[in-house]
Amino acid sequence: MSALCFYFQVHQPYRLRHYTFFDIGVDSFYEDEDANCGIMLKVARKCYLPMNALLLKLIRKYDGRFKVSFSISGTALDQFEAYAPEVIQSFRELVATGCVELLSETYNHSLAFLYSPEEFREQVALHDERIEALFGVTPRIFRNTDKTVYCTTPKTYGTISRTKYRITVFRNIFGNLPYGFRRVQIIDKQRPAPFDTRIIPVF
Repeated sequence: MSALCFYFQVHQPYRLRHYTFFDIGVDSFYEDEDANCGIMLKVARKCYLPMNALLLKLIRKYDGRFKVSFSISGTALDQFEAYAPEVIQSFRELVATGCVELLSETYNHSLAFLYSPEEFREQVALHDERIEALFGVTPRIFRNTDKTVYCTTPKTYGTISRTKYRITVFRNIFGNLPYGFRRVQIIDKQRPAPFDTRIIPVF
């Protein structure tokens, strides 16, 4: 039987407030802090906290045979800390089980690799530092924003392949799959075959 590992993407962008022509030169604060706070509290209550509690229950129920992975953007982590620190604690409890893998990505869940290799590397390094500071673990797997296939081109993948990551995950855009599923490519440095294709559910 094939092993199945659930992968969850966690991201929260910063919301922009209504900014008019007449605000120029008067107010330079572009973000809607009330919306950021309100949305985060709502999503934490309805999604993050109950889902993490369920995952923790399943991990304990199946004695470590149930495993999941998360890719949590830096902007999500920042907003968790600012508005819902209990979500950070719920992720810490999951990581402490040893059955949860935290993936590396760009800090802002951005497309920096299309703009600047330097900015791309800086965001990835900043994200890893944040993960290590909050959870005490070092990411071993890298995924580019939305598992973008561009990550495998020599220009960008060359940057990642020379780093500490054992595995890179990216989307395979070929082939038809049922709704809610995607085929992903796994580049594993410790395996002879350069590509391992797996079909996973994406939430």
